[in-house]
Amino acid sequence: MHILKSMFGGIEAGGTKFVCGIGTGPEDLETDQFPTSSPDITVNDVLGAVRNALGVPVGFDTDLNAAILGEARWGAAQGLRATVTFHATLRK
Repeated sequence: MHILKSMFGGIEAGGTKFVCGIGTGPEDLETDQFPTSSPDITVNDVLGAVRNALGVPVGFDTDLNAAILGEARWGAAQGLRATVTFHATLRK
């Protein structure tokens, strides 16, 4: 019997590179990265390519929302009805 697990993917689109990851959880994570020095590469280009290649819905969100999703699914917020996260940026 073949049991399908939920897969999660993420793309971190920085100024100089994209970092892509996919897996079923923290212990099963494959990552790769490629440079984004060309202005032709945009988030929409990448999302469209992933959507077309996999035939699944694809969307995007912020890194802060992804962090709390990870905490709720695998971390300190497991089993809680509600949780709050704070993001702080330290400036000199």
